[in-house]
Amino acid sequence: ENVFTRHSAYQLMTAAGFEAVETRGEGPVVTGASSLARAALWPLFKAAAKAYLYVESCETSAMLEPNLIVAARRAG
Repeated sequence: ENVFTRHSAYQLMTAAGFEAVETRGEGPVVTGASSLARAALWPLFKAAAKAYLYVESCETSAMLEPNLIVAARRAG
């Protein structure tokens, strides 16, 4: 297993020769009734958590999802 932050994923991809690196989080995936409820509540929780982080530290780019998705294009 490897753990990456947005920054470390960007560094890895550019060092491997990729460009146009984009990262995003993956929210709850709906697989049933309980996950549907989590997916419905997730935007509210995320907005509240981002507001807290902004008030606490002026953080505006926090990613709160547990999974990081990285997309990039091979340079050249």
